[in-house]
Amino acid sequence: MATEQIKEVKKDIGKYSALDALKDSEGGQLLIESLASDIASCIEELSSKYKTASHSELIAIGAKIAERLSLYRTLNRAKKNKKLASEELKAILAESE
Repeated sequence: MATEQIKEVKKDIGKYSALDALKDSEGGQLLIESLASDIASCIEELSSKYKTASHSELIAIGAKIAERLSLYRTLNRAKKNKKLASEELKAILAESE
C-alpha cells in the first residue's frame, strides 16, 4: 500500500514540477498574462450583458471564466502543491520505516 502511495505522490511531484517550470518560463508568463486578460474580459462581458443576455449566454460566459480561472490557478499553485506533495512523501516514507 505504501509503495503505491509513494509512486502516486512522486508522480504528482513530477507534474507540479513541470507546471512550475512552465510558469517560470517566458511562455508561461505570457500564458498567465493572457489568462488574466481573458478573465478580465469575460468579467467585463458578463457585467455588460447580465441584463440582456439569455440564460445560455450567461452560462457560456461563466464557463469561460471558470475554465480560464482553473488553468490560471493550476499554474500559480504549482509550487505550493509541489511543496505539499514533497511533505506528504516525507511523511509516507517516515511511516513506512
